[in-house]
Amino acid sequence: MNTTNPPIPPAQPAPARAGDPAAAVSRNHPRDPRRVAAVAGLVSAWIALGPATAADAWKLPPEKAVLRPGAGRELVLGQCVACHSADYMTTQPPLDRAAWAASVEKMRSKYGAAIPTNVAPAIVDYLAAQYGPKAAAR
Repeated sequence: MNTTNPPIPPAQPAPARAGDPAAAVSRNHPRDPRRVAAVAGLVSAWIALGPATAADAWKLPPEKAVLRPGAGRELVLGQCVACHSADYMTTQPPLDRAAWAASVEKMRSKYGAAIPTNVAPAIVDYLAAQYGPKAAAR
């Protein structure tokens, strides 16, 4: 045991200055005024510069897939391609009518596609006729 050197006390925070609003809140606290000001500045800069810069720099590639001609093609272009590329339909394996109906219903119920109930059968008919097993055999 070393009796000549006294133990070093743990570091103590600096005493608070009177009138300092930051003194009431630790620097590590989320509501530290300096931290709040810094975050507000970053958010303001992002709002001012971020969205405009990102929107100008990011563009969708042009659509390259072409849907086959047939009854209901315009409905598919208006309803389905509004949310996803035509590639999503043209690269599917040949699905029968029931599978296309299930896919269209999934788009409506799970993904919120705004396909009216009375339009869905015509879309399914087109997809089954143009991208079903019989179309694959042609």
